[in-house]
Amino acid sequence: MAVIGNKVCDRDDLDFLRGQVGDDLLCWLGRSPHVRSAERGRVLPISALEQKNLAAQVDPDFVPVGH
Repeated sequence: MAVIGNKVCDRDDLDFLRGQVGDDLLCWLGRSPHVRSAERGRVLPISALEQKNLAAQVDPDFVPVGH
């Protein structure tokens, strides 16, 4: 299993996620006006997603369990 964190604002959020899911945390996304817009019904093209979220900050220490 791999977990993708959503709406990560700071190191405390990231530490919390790691504490909850451990080594299953694959990557995380920050807060996104693009996603918030979609939640409100205004869907924008994926190309409008913020660059930092397009890059989805992959945890460099991630190793899939069982591999």
